[in-house]
Amino acid sequence: MFILLGFTKCDKNTYDGQTIVLLGQESYVVPLDDMIPDTLEVEFKEHLGNLPEGYIPPNIEGEYVISPKKFLYSNVIDNMDSQDAHFRISKQHNRMAKVEINEGQTAVVDTAFIMGNGQNFTLYFIEHDRMEYYGMVFKTDRCVVISGEKTDEGIRNLRMGNIILDVDQSTNPYVGVFSPGWYFIFKDGDGLAENCEWFDNQK
Repeated sequence: MFILLGFTKCDKNTYDGQTIVLLGQESYVVPLDDMIPDTLEVEFKEHLGNLPEGYIPPNIEGEYVISPKKFLYSNVIDNMDSQDAHFRISKQHNRMAKVEINEGQTAVVDTAFIMGNGQNFTLYFIEHDRMEYYGMVFKTDRCVVISGEKTDEGIRNLRMGNIILDVDQSTNPYVGVFSPGWYFIFKDGDGLAENCEWFDNQK
């Protein structure tokens, strides 16, 4: 019943006035805990699984596909349909990068944060979306968290979670299909988000 149909336009998120500095506990990096609602912090992390931490993450620039994208858990439903997700990471500078993610249509996030060590990483960001549900459009903000191990073939043991942070109810009288505090967790069904070619019309 619940189907995420994608995005209807590209939006960009930035944290203005921040300064890029050298590796370490950079002042411009927003901690993951500051993006997750306090009431969900423990529960969400437990269901998402291992979230690598550290100040020197691997270089994760590249283009990847989560296929098959498998539902793992939600705090509101037992299962849901999902479609494969493509994402591209670029312009990585220490613990910050640009992310493009396509789950039907492409959304762009200029400011994504990365933590990790060795080949293990956690990528996280807040995305301002215009989402479509059965032909109805409404705005929603979500926190997206992606974790895994960078390899030559792609990203191993990838997990992807997203939390609905806010919904603009004025754009859709039936907005109850999504509510703040709902979260959804997925994985790559074969254990590897493979390297892929980005869509020609997105280059």
